[in-house]
Amino acid sequence: ALTSADSTHTWDAIAGSITSGSSASFINDDTAFTAGSGIGIGNAFTSADSMHTWDAIAGCITTGGTTSFSGDTTAFTAGRDIIIAGLFTSNNSTHTWLAVAGDLTTGDLSAAWSTILLDAGGNALLGQGIATETLITLVSGGTLDTSDFTALDSQLTFTSGGTATFGILDLNDSDFIVLTTGTGADIFFRLMEAADTQVRLTSASNIRTLDTKGYIWFRDEDAARDDNIILTAGGDIGSKDRMIILDLPQTETLRILQVKNYYLDARVLDNVRLARSIVPTGYGSGRDALGNWITGEILVE
Repeated sequence: ALTSADSTHTWDAIAGSITSGSSASFINDDTAFTAGSGIGIGNAFTSADSMHTWDAIAGCITTGGTTSFSGDTTAFTAGRDIIIAGLFTSNNSTHTWLAVAGDLTTGDLSAAWSTILLDAGGNALLGQGIATETLITLVSGGTLDTSDFTALDSQLTFTSGGTATFGILDLNDSDFIVLTTGTGADIFFRLMEAADTQVRLTSASNIRTLDTKGYIWFRDEDAARDDNIILTAGGDIGSKDRMIILDLPQTETLRILQVKNYYLDARVLDNVRLARSIVPTGYGSGRDALGNWITGEILVE
């Protein structure tokens, strides 16, 4: 294991790599690592009150276990991939990471009071995310895949050249912006619950849920800010066999700036957070505006 405190490290391996086969720990350190190929930490990487500037010119930057930062500033540049194999935690830290021609992969992410700027020339793959009072900006030249994401008082901006896929989105007092730019680049999510949050989904192709139970539940109860949802799609929003269930108060307006076809099902959902179901309204019969006798589901009493 590598352990260091109150030190400065400047390491150059222009024709090779810099590796620690086990864990590494830095406290109040300043590291500047440059390697022609890779920079790797075999197991856990723990850092506090330190500054790290790492450049893997033609290779990857990897950590094999839990990676934890507290009060740190990191600038990682890799000619290929950046891979955080385990849990990635950040507390009161700033990170600027660039995978020039490769992918950027992390395990689950937990961040508080941090600024995280991630840029991948290839694909981006993130685990489950929790962000508290944090700014996250992620740019992916390829696809973007994440698991569930929770945001509180945070700003999340995702830009993807390919399809962007999210799990359950739990957004509170935040800004959530997703943009896909490539041909056929969709936006998928399992479900979205947004409270007092600005939501902007802009897809070069379609905006869809991952299954038929997917929904958008939105509330704006903060008088200090006018939050809303704006959707823009070069293709469709929802689909015939997978309509997006929508629960918005009558005082709110869903804005759609561009779309070919939209498939939305306005409903009242129950109070089971992050697993809501449609409140049954029953069936009945009556005459329509033309006097025809019809039978169907009662949407409004």
